Amino acid sequence: MDLIWLLTLFQSYSAVVSRPRSDDKPEILLSRAEIQDGDTMTISCLLPIIYRGGTCRLFRKHSTVPFRQMIAHTYDCDFHLTSSELLGSQLTGRVVRFKCDYTLQQYTSAFSDSAMMIVWGSRPSPSLSVRRHVVSLQDTVEVMCTPPRHEVSSYCEFYKDRTKVKVESCTYNITGSQLLIWENPALLTPVNLTCRYITDSYFRSEPSNHHMIFVVDAAQAITSTVCGVSLEQGEGEWQFDSGRESTVTVRAASSDQQANSTCVAVSDQTSLEESGLGA
Repeated sequence: MDLIWLLTLFQSYSAVVSRPRSDDKPEILLSRAEIQDGDTMTISCLLPIIYRGGTCRLFRKHSTVPFRQMIAHTYDCDFHLTSSELLGSQLTGRVVRFKCDYTLQQYTSAFSDSAMMIVWGSRPSPSLSVRRHVVSLQDTVEVMCTPPRHEVSSYCEFYKDRTKVKVESCTYNITGSQLLIWENPALLTPVNLTCRYITDSYFRSEPSNHHMIFVVDAAQAITSTVCGVSLEQGEGEWQFDSGRESTVTVRAASSDQQANSTCVAVSDQTSLEESGLGA
């Protein structure tokens, strides 16, 4: 009786594992939605159950031949891939789609849904120019990202350090508060601005030259204050009303050194003048 029961169980198991079921479909996850040529990323194939000893397989969307595979030891298989491995024989500047499945002995699962990512190609750097280097939170400043003459751009990205602050046309009026995205403003906040341009074929340029812009929140001044700033280019003096019958005056001096700033109360300008940034 036990033997008949075991044979019946084995036949049922064989019937189940011989065909894929929708509830056995794996899930595919990308660590990043886009990468630059030369970067690396991880594609994970998440399994519905632990299939130790089974094989995870990774495919480009329309291919029936896996381009990477690995033995599964837990619920997921993590494929660590370079941009060239992701692209295969394709060139950079492409949208690439992937899917995965897993096998165990004679069983092959259904394919996962497809996942899409962009492998950006690279172009020469643009030139960044700005109209002003000192602005209030409410002021706007025109910034211009100019690609090399032989390049054609559909739009540009502007960055504060590595944080993208805006995607716009390549000439854009941006406010001081937009420059301080995700940051609490101080009395005087330096912003290191760069840009890239984007073409229609998934090509992003190398970063531009940088410009330092100082954003003033005059409302934080308790008394009239004078700030001296050094810039790689540009000189001038700007005055901002604090709203407390006092002002914040910013004086800029040209310097080939790293940009810096010093702020002191009007009643104590000695240290500012000693720094070489005072009037």
